[in-house]
Amino acid sequence: MNSLPQFCAELGLPVPPEGGDKRDRLHAAFDMLPDEGVAKFAAGLVAQRKIGGGLRDQVQDVLWSDLPLIEIPKRSRRDIARALNTTTLFRHFPSFEQLLRDVFVIDDGIDQLFGAFLSGRNEGVVGYVQRHFVRNPEDADVEELFNKLNALDLPHRRFGMFLEGLVCADVQVDVEAQERLVSLINPVLQSCGAELRQMGEDGGYPTFVLVGSGSPRGRPKNIIFASQRKPDIRFRDAVNNDIEIASNADDVLVYDRPLTAEGLRWADLQKWWAEETSQPDADQAKRSLYKRLKMSLPASSPPPASTVSKFLQGIRCGDSRTSRASSRGLAALGFQDRLSARCAGIAKSPHGLLDADAWRRSRSYRSRREAALRGRGRSS
Repeated sequence: MNSLPQFCAELGLPVPPEGGDKRDRLHAAFDMLPDEGVAKFAAGLVAQRKIGGGLRDQVQDVLWSDLPLIEIPKRSRRDIARALNTTTLFRHFPSFEQLLRDVFVIDDGIDQLFGAFLSGRNEGVVGYVQRHFVRNPEDADVEELFNKLNALDLPHRRFGMFLEGLVCADVQVDVEAQERLVSLINPVLQSCGAELRQMGEDGGYPTFVLVGSGSPRGRPKNIIFASQRKPDIRFRDAVNNDIEIASNADDVLVYDRPLTAEGLRWADLQKWWAEETSQPDADQAKRSLYKRLKMSLPASSPPPASTVSKFLQGIRCGDSRTSRASSRGLAALGFQDRLSARCAGIAKSPHGLLDADAWRRSRSYRSRREAALRGRGRSS
């Protein structure tokens, strides 16, 4: 059996103080968790399936409250079910069953206890799927399954989660099956102003995300940072944020991966850098990324250098706030406004990119620089 400190570490809680019973120590560990760490802790409980049922749904509803809401009305959901009746709904039953349990509240305890005795078969939702979609696929009826799952009345974000899981590689096994389901679902979603769009790859398989039809396509190419010389940046397509670096392209870094709802995390940046530089050793890649970021800082700019140094120090010390998102410390390196809105005093260029020259001309920079120079003069 795991010790309490190890159990807390697995949950993402601080190490509890000594003394008292386990319940009190566990409560004390939770009380030690900073406010900004609560959401990550709750998300970890859901990801590890430590909580389920109605409590899980309540936690997820809170975590999703800031995400865009894409409404899919009941009629469209029924049309999706009817469209899916023309193909095989899933190709790996264990993964589909896990998807059902991750999205819906499925209580099949009574069915498992009495169903086989009374009727000779398990009549729960999972048993229904086994009987009609696995053993007798000719009897499969997706619309009836939606009714049994209450999918027609499911909250919008949870129904979107179900669609994304339905077309994932674990459930469909091969790319052709994924694309087949997407081609059946998207015509219905388009009437709702939405679509399942490929936003990346996982293990060689496409990953699809439910987005609004009007959202920009393609990879974000406007996260440009760590420039050693000012690049010449031009917009090819302002709607889709497609830009061209006309000069000094080798002197800047461009993060071109899809962003999650959490934004750009430091772990994402490290993984991207390791792949870009073909460095299999994670520690070596981390050190080279530190070095590359510092190379972009001019010696005559104490405030940005100090900001990044403190940021990197927080990473080394395991500060959860810096490991979750890279936007604060990297603002001085030229991240766009969406990733550095909390960095006050940094002026924006007309194109929405952070302008290093404007930063140097800003009142905030001048006041900080003058204070730093005064302090240097006193120390000498």
